[in-house]
Formats: sequence, structure tokens, C-alpha cells
Amino acid sequence: MTSGVLLALAGVCYGQARDFFFNSGGVRIHYTVEGEGEPVVLIHGWGVDLEWCWGEPGTIKSLAEHYQVIAIDNRGHGRSDKPHDPQQYGMNMVTDVIRLLDHLSIRTAHIVGYSMGGTIVSVLLTEHPRRVRTATMGGFGWEEGDAPLKRRLATAEFLEQGRGIGPAVLALTPPSEQGPVAEQLEAINKWFLDRNDPLALAAIARGNAAPQASEKKLRANNLPALAVVGKLDPLRPSVDKLASMMGTLKVVVVPGENHLFAVRSPAFLEALQTFLAAHADK
Repeated sequence: MTSGVLLALAGVCYGQARDFFFNSGGVRIHYTVEGEGEPVVLIHGWGVDLEWCWGEPGTIKSLAEHYQVIAIDNRGHGRSDKPHDPQQYGMNMVTDVIRLLDHLSIRTAHIVGYSMGGTIVSVLLTEHPRRVRTATMGGFGWEEGDAPLKRRLATAEFLEQGRGIGPAVLALTPPSEQGPVAEQLEAINKWFLDRNDPLALAAIARGNAAPQASEKKLRANNLPALAVVGKLDPLRPSVDKLASMMGTLKVVVVPGENHLFAVRSPAFLEALQTFLAAHADK
């Protein structure tokens, strides 16, 4: 039994999430463990952290009643190291999850990701299917063309110039809504910059948070998969595209929610709990 598992079990004994770190190719990665049972790994999105995405909404606490919940701060985020080299990201973010499973001596797990985390899950599903029990991809699916690259590079330039994340905000504003006025955009930028290293976020954007999963391998997938997306999310068409490619994919649309907040909705947690329960070991 590894030291990581022993520490995780110590956290279970106290009935609360415990903080741990491990070395992933020279990068210090922070993660938490709570609960016991089948392992569920939670992977947050770009520009936030495990606490905002999974802790504050109560997702970790709720899932920990039935599962061992492992939440990771992706490199460049939260309490993990934040390299400024774009080459430190990309597939390295996928590898971090595999290394975390190895560190904890976990053979397979339910893998859940949102936004950038959803892209990481899709690559794990196609490149490491033997490590995945089920895959949940929230707020993102499969995009064609060069729009994702243009969005990332424009945001990286803004961050490097100290101008915030304006291009990302505008890209994720629902078509039915007017974009934020100057004062609102300033407040959004301040919130993101206060809790992040802007040069790390720019490096992530330039390094491609996770390369897009192979269409051929997604079509061949036979593992249970779930996509949860806000009805107002501009990236919802990417989920529709993914659904057309994956026969095993179940799609749940969260009414009234946009890209940023669908993951914190009770409807997201309900859909996830229902899906996990349907595919748990009996």
C-alpha cells in the first residue's frame, strides 16, 4: 500500500477532505481526498480551482457519502505549481491524472471534468480507456475548425498584457445576453487575476489545455459517458457534436444556466449522482 493511500485513508477516518501533494514530472500537484468507496476523480476548469468548482457547491461532500472523492488542482491552478512554459501543459495535464491514480494505487476510476477538465476527460477516455470506469464531460464536447485555437491565443495575449480574460468572457457570453459592460468586465477580470497567476493561465492557453480527443477513438468508445451542459452555454453545440459521435453518451441539459455556473448547479450534481449510481459496482 502506498503512502498516498495511507494518507487518503487517514483523511477518511476524520470524515473530511484532506490536502495532499505529489510530484508529477517535477511539478508539485495538490489534491484532496474525502470519503470511501469507488474512486471518483474531479477535474476542474480553466481559471478556477478544485475548491471553487467542487468544494464550495458541495459536490465533494455530497459524493463523499458514497464514494472516495479525489479532487485535483490542475497544474497552473489553485495550490499546484504554476509553470510559465506552455510546453509544461497540453498532454502533461492528462498525464497528471494518470500519475495521480498511480500515486494512489488506483487502477480505474470514475473520471469527471468540467470545461477544460472535460477536454482532459475526453483524452483520458480515448488514450487511457483501461483507467476509466465512466467518463463525465461537463460544459464541453468536441469542436471543429480553428475557433478554439483563436479563442485561446487571444485570451493568452490579453493575459500577457495584463488586460485580463476579455476574449474568453465574450466567447462564453450566451448569444441571448448582452456582453458585460466595462464595469462588469473589470470586476470579472479582477476576480480572475486576484486568484490566478496570469502568466500561468496564458501558458495553459498557448500550450493547449488538453489536445482534442481523436474523433475515431471517440466513435469507437464503449464506456459509459455523460455530458452535462447549461442550456445557455455557447459551447453547447460542441456537446451536440460529441453526442453525434458517441453512441454511449448520455446528455443532460441544465435549464437556465450558462457555462460558468452550470457546474455549481444542484441539477449538475443530481445528474452526476444518478449517472454514477447507475454504473457503480453492484
